[in-house]
Amino acid sequence: MKKILISAIAVIILASAVVAPRHGEASSSRLEELNRELERLERQQKEAQNALNNAAREIQSIERQTKETEKEINYLLEQIRIKAEEIALKEKEIEETKEELVRTTIELEEAEKRVADRDELLKARIRLMYTNGLVSYLNVLMGASSFTDFLDRYQSLTLIVDQDKNILAENIRDKELIAASKAKVESDLARLEELYAELEREKKDLQMQEHSKEVMIAQLNARKETLEDITEEQERALTEFAKKKSEVLRLKNEELAKLAKQQGLFLWPLKDDYPITSSYGTRVHPIQKVKKLHAGVDIGAPKGTDVIAAGSGIVITAKYWGGYGNAVMIDHLNGYWTLYAHLSKISVKEDQQVEVGQKIGEVGATGTATGPHLHYEVRKNSEPVDPMKYTARYK
Repeated sequence: MKKILISAIAVIILASAVVAPRHGEASSSRLEELNRELERLERQQKEAQNALNNAAREIQSIERQTKETEKEINYLLEQIRIKAEEIALKEKEIEETKEELVRTTIELEEAEKRVADRDELLKARIRLMYTNGLVSYLNVLMGASSFTDFLDRYQSLTLIVDQDKNILAENIRDKELIAASKAKVESDLARLEELYAELEREKKDLQMQEHSKEVMIAQLNARKETLEDITEEQERALTEFAKKKSEVLRLKNEELAKLAKQQGLFLWPLKDDYPITSSYGTRVHPIQKVKKLHAGVDIGAPKGTDVIAAGSGIVITAKYWGGYGNAVMIDHLNGYWTLYAHLSKISVKEDQQVEVGQKIGEVGATGTATGPHLHYEVRKNSEPVDPMKYTARYK
Protein backbone atom coordinates (compact mmCIF):
# COMPACT_ATOMS: atom_id res chain seq x y z
CA MET A 1 0.00 0.00 0.00
CA LYS A 2 2.82 2.35 0.89
CA LYS A 3 4.59 1.58 -2.38
CA ILE A 4 1.41 2.29 -4.29
CA LEU A 5 0.99 5.62 -2.51
CA ILE A 6 4.61 6.62 -3.22
CA SER A 7 4.17 5.64 -6.86
CA ALA A 8 0.98 7.72 -7.14
CA ILE A 9 2.71 10.77 -5.61
CA ALA A 10 5.62 10.32 -8.02
CA VAL A 11 3.24 10.21 -10.99
CA ILE A 12 1.48 13.38 -9.80
CA ILE A 13 4.79 15.20 -9.34
CA LEU A 14 5.96 14.06 -12.77
CA ALA A 15 2.69 15.15 -14.37
CA SER A 16 2.92 18.51 -12.66
CA ALA A 17 6.45 18.93 -13.92
CA VAL A 18 5.32 18.20 -17.47
CA VAL A 19 2.11 20.27 -17.44
CA ALA A 20 3.12 23.30 -15.39
CA PRO A 21 5.79 25.52 -17.03
CA ARG A 22 8.85 26.29 -15.04
CA HIS A 23 9.01 29.77 -13.55
CA GLY A 24 11.80 30.76 -15.91
CA GLU A 25 9.80 29.61 -18.92
CA ALA A 26 6.77 31.57 -17.71
CA SER A 27 8.94 34.67 -17.35
CA SER A 28 10.36 34.10 -20.83
CA SER A 29 6.85 33.82 -22.27
CA ARG A 30 5.78 36.97 -20.42
CA LEU A 31 8.84 38.84 -21.73
CA GLU A 32 8.08 37.80 -25.30
CA GLU A 33 4.50 38.99 -24.82
CA LEU A 34 5.72 42.33 -23.44
CA ASN A 35 8.16 42.71 -26.33
CA ARG A 36 5.39 42.12 -28.84
CA GLU A 37 3.31 44.74 -27.06
CA LEU A 38 6.27 47.13 -27.16
CA GLU A 39 6.72 46.56 -30.90
CA ARG A 40 3.02 47.20 -31.48
CA LEU A 41 3.12 50.40 -29.41
CA GLU A 42 6.28 51.56 -31.18
CA ARG A 43 4.63 51.01 -34.58
CA GLN A 44 1.55 52.94 -33.50
CA GLN A 45 3.73 55.64 -31.95
CA LYS A 46 5.76 55.90 -35.16
CA GLU A 47 2.58 56.14 -37.26
CA ALA A 48 1.20 58.84 -34.96
CA GLN A 49 4.50 60.73 -35.08
CA ASN A 50 4.59 60.49 -38.89
CA ALA A 51 1.02 61.79 -39.08
CA LEU A 52 1.99 64.60 -36.70
CA ASN A 53 5.07 65.48 -38.77
CA ASN A 54 3.07 65.39 -42.02
CA ALA A 55 0.39 67.62 -40.51
CA ALA A 56 3.03 70.06 -39.26
CA ARG A 57 4.68 70.20 -42.70
CA GLU A 58 1.31 70.72 -44.39
CA ILE A 59 0.42 73.49 -41.90
CA GLN A 60 3.72 75.23 -42.72
CA SER A 61 2.97 74.86 -46.43
CA ILE A 62 -0.55 76.27 -45.90
CA GLU A 63 0.85 79.23 -43.96
CA ARG A 64 3.29 79.95 -46.81
CA GLN A 65 0.48 79.66 -49.39
CA THR A 66 -1.75 81.91 -47.27
CA LYS A 67 0.94 84.60 -47.05
CA GLU A 68 1.58 84.42 -50.80
CA THR A 69 -2.17 84.55 -51.52
CA GLU A 70 -2.61 87.54 -49.20
CA LYS A 71 0.18 89.32 -51.10
CA GLU A 72 -1.60 88.52 -54.38
CA ILE A 73 -4.88 89.85 -52.94
CA ASN A 74 -3.19 93.08 -51.86
CA TYR A 75 -1.72 93.42 -55.36
CA LEU A 76 -5.14 92.79 -56.94
CA LEU A 77 -6.79 95.32 -54.62
CA GLU A 78 -4.20 97.92 -55.65
CA GLN A 79 -4.85 97.12 -59.33
CA ILE A 80 -8.61 97.41 -58.73
CA ARG A 81 -8.05 100.82 -57.11
CA ILE A 82 -5.96 101.96 -60.09
CA LYS A 83 -8.62 100.73 -62.54
CA ALA A 84 -11.32 102.50 -60.56
CA GLU A 85 -9.36 105.77 -60.82
CA GLU A 86 -8.88 105.25 -64.56
CA ILE A 87 -12.61 104.51 -64.94
CA ALA A 88 -13.46 107.70 -63.04
CA LEU A 89 -11.20 109.71 -65.38
CA LYS A 90 -12.78 108.10 -68.43
CA GLU A 91 -16.24 108.83 -67.07
CA LYS A 92 -15.22 112.48 -66.70
CA GLU A 93 -13.82 112.56 -70.25
CA ILE A 94 -17.00 110.94 -71.59
CA GLU A 95 -19.14 113.59 -69.85
CA GLU A 96 -16.93 116.39 -71.21
CA THR A 97 -17.05 114.85 -74.70
CA LYS A 98 -20.83 114.57 -74.51
CA GLU A 99 -21.02 118.24 -73.52
CA GLU A 100 -18.76 119.13 -76.45
CA LEU A 101 -20.93 117.05 -78.75
CA VAL A 102 -23.99 119.01 -77.53
CA ARG A 103 -22.18 122.30 -78.21
CA THR A 104 -21.08 121.10 -81.64
CA THR A 105 -24.61 119.96 -82.43
CA ILE A 106 -25.94 123.42 -81.46
CA GLU A 107 -23.25 125.07 -83.61
CA LEU A 108 -24.16 122.75 -86.47
CA GLU A 109 -27.81 123.68 -86.11
CA GLU A 110 -26.86 127.38 -86.12
CA ALA A 111 -24.66 126.87 -89.18
CA GLU A 112 -27.42 125.01 -90.92
CA LYS A 113 -29.72 127.95 -90.15
CA ARG A 114 -27.18 130.38 -91.60
CA VAL A 115 -26.87 128.21 -94.70
CA ALA A 116 -30.67 128.14 -95.00
CA ASP A 117 -30.83 131.95 -94.64
CA ARG A 118 -28.16 132.40 -97.29
CA ASP A 119 -29.92 129.95 -99.56
CA GLU A 120 -33.10 131.94 -99.07
CA LEU A 121 -31.27 135.18 -99.96
CA LEU A 122 -29.89 133.64 -103.14
CA LYS A 123 -33.30 132.25 -104.02
CA ALA A 124 -34.86 135.71 -103.48
CA ARG A 125 -32.35 137.26 -105.84
CA ILE A 126 -33.05 134.63 -108.47
CA ARG A 127 -36.79 135.22 -108.10
CA LEU A 128 -36.24 138.96 -108.48
CA MET A 129 -34.23 138.46 -111.63
CA TYR A 130 -36.85 136.09 -112.97
CA THR A 131 -39.68 138.57 -112.19
CA ASN A 132 -37.92 141.49 -113.88
CA GLY A 133 -36.88 139.43 -116.82
CA LEU A 134 -33.48 138.22 -117.81
CA VAL A 135 -31.10 141.14 -117.36
CA SER A 136 -27.44 140.44 -117.80
CA TYR A 137 -24.70 142.22 -115.93
CA LEU A 138 -23.56 143.66 -119.32
CA ASN A 139 -26.99 145.24 -119.96
CA VAL A 140 -26.81 146.85 -116.54
CA LEU A 141 -23.42 148.33 -117.34
CA MET A 142 -24.38 149.46 -120.87
CA GLY A 143 -27.45 151.21 -119.53
CA ALA A 144 -25.29 153.71 -117.64
CA SER A 145 -26.10 157.40 -118.39
CA SER A 146 -22.57 158.58 -117.72
CA PHE A 147 -19.16 157.25 -116.93
CA THR A 148 -19.71 157.97 -113.26
CA ASP A 149 -22.97 156.02 -113.39
CA PHE A 150 -21.07 153.24 -115.16
CA LEU A 151 -18.51 153.09 -112.38
CA ASP A 152 -21.24 153.06 -109.74
CA ARG A 153 -23.04 150.26 -111.51
CA TYR A 154 -19.82 148.27 -111.96
CA GLN A 155 -18.99 148.67 -108.29
CA SER A 156 -22.48 147.56 -107.28
CA LEU A 157 -22.32 144.51 -109.55
CA THR A 158 -18.88 143.64 -108.16
CA LEU A 159 -20.25 143.83 -104.61
CA ILE A 160 -23.22 141.62 -105.56
CA VAL A 161 -20.97 139.01 -107.23
CA ASP A 162 -18.51 139.08 -104.30
CA GLN A 163 -21.37 138.77 -101.86
CA ASP A 164 -22.75 135.78 -103.74
CA LYS A 165 -19.31 134.17 -103.77
CA ASN A 166 -18.86 134.79 -100.06
CA ILE A 167 -22.27 133.35 -99.33
CA LEU A 168 -21.47 130.15 -101.24
CA ALA A 169 -17.98 129.91 -99.71
CA GLU A 170 -19.34 130.44 -96.18
CA ASN A 171 -22.02 127.84 -96.80
CA ILE A 172 -19.42 125.28 -97.88
CA ARG A 173 -17.03 126.19 -95.02
CA ASP A 174 -19.71 126.08 -92.32
CA LYS A 175 -21.03 122.72 -93.46
CA GLU A 176 -17.58 121.13 -93.75
CA LEU A 177 -16.28 122.55 -90.47
CA ILE A 178 -19.29 121.63 -88.38
CA ALA A 179 -19.64 118.19 -89.98
CA ALA A 180 -15.95 117.47 -89.36
CA SER A 181 -16.18 118.65 -85.74
CA LYS A 182 -19.27 116.58 -85.11
CA ALA A 183 -17.66 113.48 -86.68
CA LYS A 184 -14.54 113.94 -84.53
CA VAL A 185 -16.52 114.37 -81.32
CA GLU A 186 -18.63 111.32 -82.10
CA SER A 187 -15.46 109.33 -82.86
CA ASP A 188 -13.86 110.52 -79.59
CA LEU A 189 -17.00 109.61 -77.68
CA ALA A 190 -17.14 106.13 -79.22
CA ARG A 191 -13.43 105.60 -78.42
CA LEU A 192 -13.87 106.75 -74.81
CA GLU A 193 -16.92 104.56 -74.28
CA GLU A 194 -14.97 101.59 -75.67
CA LEU A 195 -12.07 102.34 -73.31
CA TYR A 196 -14.54 102.74 -70.45
CA ALA A 197 -16.11 99.35 -71.23
CA GLU A 198 -12.65 97.75 -71.43
CA LEU A 199 -11.67 99.21 -68.05
CA GLU A 200 -14.91 97.96 -66.54
CA ARG A 201 -14.17 94.46 -67.89
CA GLU A 202 -10.63 94.59 -66.48
CA LYS A 203 -11.95 95.77 -63.13
CA LYS A 204 -14.52 92.94 -63.00
CA ASP A 205 -11.82 90.42 -63.96
CA LEU A 206 -9.59 91.70 -61.14
CA GLN A 207 -12.51 91.52 -58.70
CA MET A 208 -13.19 87.93 -59.77
CA GLN A 209 -9.52 87.06 -59.22
CA GLU A 210 -9.61 88.76 -55.82
CA HIS A 211 -12.74 86.82 -54.89
CA SER A 212 -11.10 83.59 -56.06
CA LYS A 213 -8.08 84.30 -53.82
CA GLU A 214 -10.38 85.05 -50.86
CA VAL A 215 -12.11 81.69 -51.42
CA MET A 216 -8.68 80.02 -51.57
CA ILE A 217 -7.66 81.59 -48.25
CA ALA A 218 -10.93 80.42 -46.69
CA GLN A 219 -10.24 76.89 -47.94
CA LEU A 220 -6.65 77.00 -46.70
CA ASN A 221 -7.80 78.21 -43.27
CA ALA A 222 -10.41 75.44 -43.12
CA ARG A 223 -7.76 72.85 -44.02
CA LYS A 224 -5.39 74.33 -41.44
CA GLU A 225 -8.06 74.06 -38.73
CA THR A 226 -8.63 70.42 -39.69
CA LEU A 227 -4.90 69.71 -39.53
CA GLU A 228 -4.63 71.45 -36.16
CA ASP A 229 -7.41 69.20 -34.89
CA ILE A 230 -5.52 66.19 -36.27
CA THR A 231 -2.35 67.48 -34.61
CA GLU A 232 -4.09 67.74 -31.26
CA GLU A 233 -5.47 64.22 -31.64
CA GLN A 234 -2.05 62.82 -32.61
CA GLU A 235 -0.38 64.63 -29.70
CA ARG A 236 -2.93 63.11 -27.32
CA ALA A 237 -2.35 59.72 -28.97
CA LEU A 238 1.43 60.09 -28.59
CA THR A 239 0.99 60.90 -24.92
CA GLU A 240 -1.17 57.81 -24.45
CA PHE A 241 1.32 55.64 -26.35
CA ALA A 242 4.14 57.02 -24.20
CA LYS A 243 2.22 56.16 -21.01
CA LYS A 244 1.49 52.63 -22.23
CA LYS A 245 5.06 52.14 -23.46
CA SER A 246 6.46 53.37 -20.15
CA GLU A 247 4.26 50.90 -18.28
CA VAL A 248 5.20 48.01 -20.60
CA LEU A 249 8.92 48.88 -20.27
CA ARG A 250 8.57 48.91 -16.49
CA LEU A 251 6.93 45.49 -16.54
CA LYS A 252 9.60 44.20 -18.96
CA ASN A 253 12.41 45.42 -16.70
CA GLU A 254 10.75 43.76 -13.72
CA GLU A 255 10.43 40.49 -15.63
CA LEU A 256 14.05 40.67 -16.81
CA ALA A 257 15.23 41.38 -13.29
CA LYS A 258 13.23 38.41 -11.99
CA LEU A 259 14.59 36.15 -14.70
CA ALA A 260 18.17 37.27 -14.10
CA LYS A 261 17.78 36.65 -10.37
CA GLN A 262 16.12 33.25 -10.84
CA GLN A 263 18.59 31.92 -13.40
CA GLY A 264 21.73 33.77 -12.32
CA LEU A 265 21.77 35.64 -15.67
CA PHE A 266 22.86 39.10 -16.61
CA LEU A 267 20.60 41.60 -18.33
CA TRP A 268 21.18 42.76 -21.92
CA PRO A 269 23.65 45.69 -21.63
CA LEU A 270 21.58 48.00 -23.85
CA LYS A 271 18.04 49.25 -23.27
CA ASP A 272 17.01 48.22 -26.77
CA ASP A 273 17.77 45.11 -28.77
CA TYR A 274 20.58 45.61 -31.29
CA PRO A 275 22.19 42.97 -33.53
CA ILE A 276 25.31 41.01 -32.58
CA THR A 277 27.88 41.81 -35.27
CA SER A 278 30.61 39.51 -33.97
CA SER A 279 30.13 36.51 -31.67
CA TYR A 280 32.32 34.99 -28.96
CA GLY A 281 35.07 32.61 -30.14
CA THR A 282 38.15 32.32 -32.32
CA ARG A 283 38.09 34.62 -35.35
CA VAL A 284 40.32 36.58 -37.70
CA HIS A 285 40.77 39.97 -36.07
CA PRO A 286 39.29 42.66 -38.40
CA ILE A 287 42.27 44.99 -37.91
CA GLN A 288 45.22 42.80 -36.91
CA LYS A 289 44.27 40.11 -39.50
CA VAL A 290 45.36 37.21 -37.25
CA LYS A 291 43.37 34.41 -35.63
CA LYS A 292 42.72 35.02 -31.98
CA LEU A 293 40.02 34.58 -29.36
CA HIS A 294 37.25 37.14 -29.46
CA ALA A 295 36.59 37.22 -25.71
CA GLY A 296 33.13 38.77 -25.93
CA VAL A 297 30.39 39.82 -28.33
CA ASP A 298 30.20 42.98 -30.42
CA ILE A 299 26.78 44.65 -30.46
CA GLY A 300 26.19 47.08 -33.32
CA ALA A 301 24.55 50.23 -31.96
CA PRO A 302 24.73 53.93 -32.86
CA LYS A 303 27.25 56.17 -31.15
CA GLY A 304 25.79 57.70 -28.00
CA THR A 305 23.44 54.78 -27.24
CA ASP A 306 23.15 54.26 -23.47
CA VAL A 307 25.08 51.30 -22.03
CA ILE A 308 23.64 49.85 -18.80
CA ALA A 309 25.04 47.60 -16.06
CA ALA A 310 24.08 43.99 -16.79
CA GLY A 311 24.01 43.34 -13.04
CA SER A 312 24.62 45.02 -9.69
CA GLY A 313 28.15 45.28 -8.35
CA ILE A 314 31.26 47.40 -7.82
CA VAL A 315 33.10 49.24 -10.62
CA ILE A 316 36.68 47.97 -10.67
CA THR A 317 37.79 49.67 -13.91
CA ALA A 318 36.53 52.93 -15.47
CA LYS A 319 39.24 54.32 -17.76
CA TYR A 320 40.95 54.18 -21.13
CA TRP A 321 42.40 50.65 -21.40
CA GLY A 322 44.55 49.99 -24.46
CA GLY A 323 42.74 48.39 -27.42
CA TYR A 324 39.52 48.35 -25.38
CA GLY A 325 39.48 52.15 -25.45
CA ASN A 326 37.24 53.65 -22.79
CA ALA A 327 36.18 50.63 -20.73
CA VAL A 328 34.18 49.82 -17.61
CA MET A 329 34.53 46.54 -15.68
CA ILE A 330 32.12 45.55 -12.91
CA ASP A 331 32.72 42.92 -10.21
CA HIS A 332 29.35 41.35 -9.37
CA LEU A 333 30.75 39.82 -6.15
CA ASN A 334 29.72 36.30 -7.13
CA GLY A 335 32.78 35.23 -9.12
CA TYR A 336 31.59 37.03 -12.28
CA TRP A 337 32.82 40.21 -13.96
CA THR A 338 31.35 42.07 -16.92
CA LEU A 339 33.34 44.31 -19.27
CA TYR A 340 31.99 47.09 -21.52
CA ALA A 341 34.51 48.48 -24.06
CA HIS A 342 35.00 51.09 -26.85
CA LEU A 343 32.74 53.57 -24.98
CA SER A 344 32.52 57.15 -26.21
CA LYS A 345 31.68 58.28 -22.68
CA ILE A 346 32.13 56.79 -19.19
CA SER A 347 29.40 57.70 -16.68
CA VAL A 348 30.73 55.93 -13.52
CA LYS A 349 33.88 55.95 -11.39
CA GLU A 350 36.07 53.18 -9.98
CA ASP A 351 34.91 51.78 -6.64
CA GLN A 352 31.40 53.08 -7.33
CA GLN A 353 28.51 50.76 -6.49
CA VAL A 354 26.07 50.36 -9.38
CA GLU A 355 22.64 48.80 -9.68
CA VAL A 356 21.42 46.53 -12.45
CA GLY A 357 20.05 48.67 -15.33
CA GLN A 358 22.00 51.78 -14.28
CA LYS A 359 23.65 53.78 -17.08
CA ILE A 360 27.44 53.36 -17.03
CA GLY A 361 28.41 54.95 -20.37
CA GLU A 362 27.62 55.42 -24.05
CA VAL A 363 28.45 53.41 -27.17
CA GLY A 364 31.46 54.64 -29.13
CA ALA A 365 34.46 53.56 -31.21
CA THR A 366 37.46 54.32 -28.94
CA GLY A 367 40.48 52.05 -28.87
CA THR A 368 40.88 49.42 -31.61
CA ALA A 369 37.51 49.61 -33.35
CA THR A 370 36.33 49.84 -36.95
CA GLY A 371 33.16 51.71 -36.03
CA PRO A 372 30.69 52.43 -33.19
CA HIS A 373 29.71 49.29 -31.25
CA LEU A 374 29.70 47.83 -27.75
CA HIS A 375 32.20 45.09 -26.94
CA TYR A 376 30.60 43.13 -24.06
CA GLU A 377 32.35 40.40 -22.03
CA VAL A 378 31.40 38.10 -19.16
CA ARG A 379 34.30 36.68 -17.10
CA LYS A 380 34.02 33.80 -14.69
CA ASN A 381 36.80 33.72 -12.10
CA SER A 382 38.53 36.35 -14.28
CA GLU A 383 38.46 34.11 -17.40
CA PRO A 384 36.31 35.09 -20.40
CA VAL A 385 33.29 32.90 -21.16
CA ASP A 386 30.58 33.06 -23.84
CA PRO A 387 28.44 36.05 -22.71
CA MET A 388 25.32 34.70 -24.43
CA LYS A 389 25.23 31.71 -22.05
CA TYR A 390 24.92 34.09 -19.13
CA THR A 391 22.96 37.01 -20.56
CA ALA A 392 19.17 37.25 -20.99
CA ARG A 393 18.43 38.60 -24.46
CA TYR A 394 14.81 38.82 -25.57
CA LYS A 395 13.52 40.43 -28.71
